Amino acid sequence: MTENKIIKVLDDIWTFGHEPTDEERLAANKAIALIQELEQYRAIGTVEECREARERQRVKKPVKDEYDHKCCPNCGWVVYKDEWGGRYLTHCENCGQAISWGGGEE
Repeated sequence: MTENKIIKVLDDIWTFGHEPTDEERLAANKAIALIQELEQYRAIGTVEECREARERQRVKKPVKDEYDHKCCPNCGWVVYKDEWGGRYLTHCENCGQAISWGGGEE
């Protein structure tokens, strides 16, 4: 049974036979509120997706590839090469990893 179906059943509970008690009404309203809150959390993403996004916000030094280009340490996307005229990216354009051009990993 989906959350929407549960909400509908709980919302309509008193139309199927008896007037709900205050306790039943309170329990149904609380269940509806909890399900709606759960749906909001699901819209944000899974815990793993949130952890991955947080990790990409931590600045990391670029790594060099076989052509001596500086690349994203997360996905390997080129974040600097001389042909660009010295354009240093602060974030990887491919995965969003924050890039540090300072003296070390921050």
